Amino acid sequence: MQSDKLYISHLVAIQPYVDAFHQVFHCKRCGECCNAFDGLILQHREVIMLKGAFTGITLKQQKGGHYILPQPCRFWAEENGCQIYTHRPYTCRAFPLYVATCREGKYIAVYRQCETAVETLKALETQILTQELELMEV
Repeated sequence: MQSDKLYISHLVAIQPYVDAFHQVFHCKRCGECCNAFDGLILQHREVIMLKGAFTGITLKQQKGGHYILPQPCRFWAEENGCQIYTHRPYTCRAFPLYVATCREGKYIAVYRQCETAVETLKALETQILTQELELMEV
C-alpha cells in the first residue's frame, strides 16, 4: 500500500505540468490512443471507480495484483468516442503525456504516436524560445 501513496504524491507533483500542457493541447478525439497499446495498468482506486460507475464491468486481475484495461479499449466507439470519458483512468486523462525515467531522473514526455501532441509540443517550444529571446533583449 505504501507504493500507492508514493504514486499519488508523484501524480500531485506532475499535475501542474499536465494541466499546463492540456491548456494548449486540443485533442482531435481520433481514438488512436485507445488502440495503440497493449493495455493500461489501473490503480486500485480506478478499478473501484470504474466498477462503481458501470454495472457489469469485469476486469481481470494480473499477477502481482494489477488490473489491466486491455486495448483496443472496449469503451471506445468510433461513432460516440469514449464511453467512460468522465470516469477514465489517470493514464487516459494525462495522455498524450507520460512520465519517463532516465539516468538523470524522471521527466514528462509526449507519445510520438499522437501527431497533435507533437505539434503542440513544437508550438510550446517555439513559444518558450520566443519568450526567452524577448527576456534577453530587455
